Amino acid sequence: MNRHVSPTLTTERLILRGFVDDDLEPLAVMNADPEVMRYLGGVRSREWSAASIDRCRSQWGKLGFGRFAIEDNVNGEFVGWVTLEPVELDGYVDDLEIGWRLVRARWGRGLATEAAIAVLTWAFATVPVDRILAVADAENAPSVSVMRRLGMVHLADVPDDGRISTVWATSRPLGAGALD
Repeated sequence: MNRHVSPTLTTERLILRGFVDDDLEPLAVMNADPEVMRYLGGVRSREWSAASIDRCRSQWGKLGFGRFAIEDNVNGEFVGWVTLEPVELDGYVDDLEIGWRLVRARWGRGLATEAAIAVLTWAFATVPVDRILAVADAENAPSVSVMRRLGMVHLADVPDDGRISTVWATSRPLGAGALD
């Protein structure tokens, strides 16, 4: 695997790929949507979104994993992102986290689950890790529902920046790749 470029993963309805310049506009719109950002620290500027694309690109070179842009495999529309990255939560700093964000128009269709399954399958086959966490605001019922659909196990609810985050985990399935 080229550590500098994200692989392209496909599912029944989605293409997961590295970010391209054309993703800036729909990413900025998604990050400026108050409902999308309700549990994620509030809306973000276009400049913040542009910088996040740069961070996403460099993360692959540094870590060999990172954030995938999600596009609809029929019309090429930007749908959101799914990521594998180091956890930024006290007590879990040696773990990796899967996360997702979708444009509001695509909520409720199972796309976050579909994208997360693809990334988990890829990660357990290629990244030397035995478990992957998902962390969300404890009040974010849609994300908690995705965690449940992924078969994740609830580990804890922990204080996090004045809120409570819920931490869930999934383990490497038997035969999902070697840790060599």
